[in-house]
Amino acid sequence: MNFRAITVILFLLVTTFTSSFGLFTNVSLSTIFNENKPLVGFALTTLGKILNPTAASTTQRPAGFTSKLTKLLASVLNIPPEVYFSTHQHILQQGYPAEEHFVVSPDGYILTVNRIPGPRHSRGRSRSADVVLMMTTTISSSSDYIVSSPKYSLAYLLADAGYDVWLGNVRGTREGRNHTRLNPDKDRRFWNFSVDDVARYDYPALASYITRHAGVERIFFVGFSAANRCLFMSASAPNSFIDKIRLSVSLSPALGTEQSSPFMNVFTKIFSEIRGVVEKFNGGQFYHGNDFMKSLIYIACSDRSKLRPLCLRLTSTLMGGVHSGYDGKDKLAFALNSLMSGTSNKAALHQAQINTSPVLRMFDYRAGNMAAYGSEKPPAYNLSLVSAPVALFVSPDDRLLPIEGLESLKKNLPNVVVTHLIRQPDFGRMDVIYSDTAKELVYDHVLPLMKLF
Repeated sequence: MNFRAITVILFLLVTTFTSSFGLFTNVSLSTIFNENKPLVGFALTTLGKILNPTAASTTQRPAGFTSKLTKLLASVLNIPPEVYFSTHQHILQQGYPAEEHFVVSPDGYILTVNRIPGPRHSRGRSRSADVVLMMTTTISSSSDYIVSSPKYSLAYLLADAGYDVWLGNVRGTREGRNHTRLNPDKDRRFWNFSVDDVARYDYPALASYITRHAGVERIFFVGFSAANRCLFMSASAPNSFIDKIRLSVSLSPALGTEQSSPFMNVFTKIFSEIRGVVEKFNGGQFYHGNDFMKSLIYIACSDRSKLRPLCLRLTSTLMGGVHSGYDGKDKLAFALNSLMSGTSNKAALHQAQINTSPVLRMFDYRAGNMAAYGSEKPPAYNLSLVSAPVALFVSPDDRLLPIEGLESLKKNLPNVVVTHLIRQPDFGRMDVIYSDTAKELVYDHVLPLMKLF
């Protein structure tokens, strides 16, 4: 990488950092970005080459280079092998029965589903076990639910309580990088998907497979953050499974509001304008959570790293909370590696569009909306179709769902049965699945509630 590229990347990171933390009190983030669009575009495309070394491109490095570099980092810096474990390997390491299943979506994406069929050290599922599908964000891995130790993890707690637990993944993530026809490293068409496609195809396919394989008609659903809006969006799909849900446990649900963060507003505006340029360099892949990136995140955010306070501060600024209960066993690094698994440019932009709009809409093609939808604006999703009972677990300190957003969500969903406010100062969005304090504050309320349905 040349000196100019390094300078530009540092400029972009420092600008984002200082603006997010309010260090430029008299200069808006929007002004900084708008006055430096060519610089920002070059920085993002350069970052795309670094973050996605295997992306479809005529100038890509051999995949073997990244693999060798990863092995070197792991050896020299004593990175524990667990950093590179799959969800399946993590479950087995904790002594739980584990199965890997592969679900094919109607448009050919092959999605890994991790099953914990029974309690720790058991042989598997009892015939009467209730089934739970647990989903996380469109950029995260199913390992989100097992980053914590068994006594603090909702997935393990449910398995120990006798539930048949299924941890789902969606297209574009580490465990959703397969297709019946398309190669994610060579074919840009693999990455031509938005959140609409995840909700329309992946969610119904997962639910259909699980109910059929487990031999049940109805299931529980647990969603973290953006997984909840994917569920709500899936209610509009032709093959919706919303009527098969006994109870939807919505942990830190995420919907857009008019009071979204300045950073998110600027990201949406800039990325909308330069996405076409960026895709020439990263092949449509927004982020690839491969072993090399896992190594970098571990090096930066592990307990022994001097940069760990910065990792905490950044996540706290973007998502709220102080992230207590992350101490020991490099938990923050494992959490961030799980949270950042992979997605497409289009899906990342769609997430940003949703986060900056008070109305949940399909992907905004801007000038292309008329051709795509026959209207100037993308169609809005009808939340009144979400007939399943919904339990909301939210924190007042969640920066992605302020109180006004929560009230709007409750107003639009027809069957909210419980709204549980987490009465803990500085409890943020990530804390609901990664912090050890979540067991007492959240999970001890979730399990008794599920028994009522």
